[in-house]
Amino acid sequence: MRNILLMGYSLNSGNKGVNALTRGTVDALLDKYEDNIKITMFSYTVKEKCINEYFHKERKYLIDEYPAGLKTLVKGFLGKGNFTGKFFREKIEEADLVLDISEGDSFSDIYGLKRFVLHSILKLYTLHLKKGLILMPQTIGPFKNPIVKKVAANIIRRSQKVYTRDKISYNIVTDSLKVSSQNLKCSPDMAFYMEPVLPMKVKDLFYQGEKNLIGVNISALLYNGGYNKSNMFSLKTDYKELIDDFLAHILTKTDANVILVPHVLDKDIEIEDDFRLCEKIYEEIKEKYRGRVRTLDKFYAENELKGIISQCDFFVGSRMHACIAAISTTVPTMPIAYSRKFAGIWEDLGLGRCVSDPREESKEDIIVKFDSLYSERADINQQLREKVPQVKNAIRELINSLG
Repeated sequence: MRNILLMGYSLNSGNKGVNALTRGTVDALLDKYEDNIKITMFSYTVKEKCINEYFHKERKYLIDEYPAGLKTLVKGFLGKGNFTGKFFREKIEEADLVLDISEGDSFSDIYGLKRFVLHSILKLYTLHLKKGLILMPQTIGPFKNPIVKKVAANIIRRSQKVYTRDKISYNIVTDSLKVSSQNLKCSPDMAFYMEPVLPMKVKDLFYQGEKNLIGVNISALLYNGGYNKSNMFSLKTDYKELIDDFLAHILTKTDANVILVPHVLDKDIEIEDDFRLCEKIYEEIKEKYRGRVRTLDKFYAENELKGIISQCDFFVGSRMHACIAAISTTVPTMPIAYSRKFAGIWEDLGLGRCVSDPREESKEDIIVKFDSLYSERADINQQLREKVPQVKNAIRELINSLG
């Protein structure tokens, strides 16, 4: 029985991208080990222990998910609360493999110092206990703070294996952090491996369902200006204005229908909640474009969202794992990117030209790029049909190499 500990993963996050990374990882592990495996998670999402019922190839597995938020960790290492330092030590020491994914992109200070510290505590504690730490495919960097940079380099240097999910991150490790590439490899994002589930036929939502369907994912975080509500990500283009004009462009210049697809669903933090934002935008434009635009009317699981997205003829999004759900099901996709993490993955697929960057491009430039990519969507689809099976094979090779 292989006892595997997953850190920085969750099946209960409002950010469906985190859950997609988890499902991709768990599916790949179960394909390899089948019944000979016990999976435990340390999660930055749940507040109490959660026992997840997980179904894979008609079998049911139970996966324990334990809280590892900052308050829980601080209290625990002070000997207080339900989850003490002793608890974390025992779980780490009994694991055959410790895999950490930093929720995909949190091994950086782009979201602030607090999040980097949170994602570093258990990494450092694992290394302190002399356990082999494997950093699963993730974005590494960028790093603005020189102290953060030193801590990150220390963790990477001491890890057993390090996988970046793009070549840009790989180069940051070797060139910026000055860490040897001996235990460093580039491997695809684990969400590529998550299988889609089709909860409905999306085109049946429309009066003229035979028309092309364009999926649009809008980031509430960008729409609201970031956590500080003051253009936190230094966008050159006003994102709210871009989205408003972009939707109008699609619905006047093409005859396609549009489905709005939220990918972060957070009842507690409105600034992050794509679901409420999509509802708001839908209410504002539904009468003008009667019958041609819809939004999702309930929360869906990440694999169901992937199933919904897979039915689109073209996709545009600002949440990376909404976009990965699209390209991994061979849907031509134009990300509206707020960080370089998008570019690295699309460049590795030979599709770097598809990424729009509102930090550098104007609203007009992005709309022109959409027109061009939409016209060549058949060619992009064919390229993805050739590339995606190779990506999934690379993920299987990674899992097989873990031992």
